[in-house]
Amino acid sequence: MTAFERAWNVVKAPLYEYPEDIDDADDDLRFTMIPDMRRIGLTYPDDEYEGEPYYWQSFDEKAKGTMHPEDGDAIIDMFEIAQELRGKGLAVDYLREMIEEAHDEYGDRPVKVPVINPDAVGFWNKMKERGVVQ
Repeated sequence: MTAFERAWNVVKAPLYEYPEDIDDADDDLRFTMIPDMRRIGLTYPDDEYEGEPYYWQSFDEKAKGTMHPEDGDAIIDMFEIAQELRGKGLAVDYLREMIEEAHDEYGDRPVKVPVINPDAVGFWNKMKERGVVQ
């Protein structure tokens, strides 16, 4: 194989190959809503939103979330921290981190949470009181 052929193969290689089958055994059991970030991309229809959905995972892999742009706002679809961290007051820092990184993607849009899981109403009310979301 010549150097050109080798370089051409690199240029033509896919950037990312989505796995055909995602085995439930790969799920991270610390998370209930988003057990595998590879699976989350399957839930967004191609043309439902005005822009690309934003998938986020913290650097330490202990928090995950998704957002999308809608009518000038950034909408949080899902946000979750690992079960062992819940109730320790750490979620707000992770949420702020996700929002800051999403601002790089969407600009400085207001962040809203229009649909709330009934079990999480208290958490989101605290986030509104603290000014993290609107």
